[in-house]
Amino acid sequence: MKPDELRTLSDLLEQAFDLLPADREAWIASLQGEALRLAPTLRELLAKQAAGETGDLIDRLPEFTAPAASAQRPSEFTPGAAVGPYRLLHELGRGGMGEVWLAERTDASCSAAWRSSCRCCMRGAACWCSASSASATSSAA
Repeated sequence: MKPDELRTLSDLLEQAFDLLPADREAWIASLQGEALRLAPTLRELLAKQAAGETGDLIDRLPEFTAPAASAQRPSEFTPGAAVGPYRLLHELGRGGMGEVWLAERTDASCSAAWRSSCRCCMRGAACWCSASSASATSSAA
């Protein structure tokens, strides 16, 4: 389709969208000239748009099946393992981007959430601990 035809088609679509769906076919039948030649494409685009506006759109979405818990990859970490200045206490959660563990610093009196890097980079982990952060709590008595 040529650029001038695309502009004409775009203008026709805008005009059609301003009409009630029940009035569109009569309007298309009244088109003349180049607009009449674009009528089949216009009908096709309007039909696709109308199909997306129906109430059954959600019913037509692909079904998602979550992987079973047993299908999760095993952790490369264990409670009590030392990672840099952190000792891992227990896993808080995991997902597509890695694992999150409750950890405590061995060289400071605070605990923190420790996040491993993505699956591809599990050996190079990112971690943080800040006594002023919401996730850090003092473990000193």
